[in-house]
Amino acid sequence: MRFVPAADPAEAQLLIGLQAEPRGIAFTDLILAPEQVDGTRRAIAGSAICFNPDLPWEIGSFDGDPATPNVFYVSLHELGHVLGLDHMADDAALMTFRNLEHVTAPQAIDLVGGRALYGAPVVEVVAAD
Repeated sequence: MRFVPAADPAEAQLLIGLQAEPRGIAFTDLILAPEQVDGTRRAIAGSAICFNPDLPWEIGSFDGDPATPNVFYVSLHELGHVLGLDHMADDAALMTFRNLEHVTAPQAIDLVGGRALYGAPVVEVVAAD
């Protein structure tokens, strides 16, 4: 995944902003491509992550208090949705449906979901001269 500023917001594949009608912590909306990829799934053509501007967001350290969501944690979780991952019932997962700040990176169970969608990572080996 690579982030590059879009010259025109109408052409951006990912918009990140604030909720007009604040509710919850944050949400991600996906725009699906009209055609199916493999007869069962449609590709994600675009997405928007919307944060609740009325919450007392924390930046930096994780205080463990769900009343003060951490920008980094919530951003990682919402980017999981951008990639097509759904919520998991496993509290050890970044993609759990609860705001748990003890997870600060994708976990093994999250990676299983990513591999199910995209396959195993491709590693390119370049020979040294």
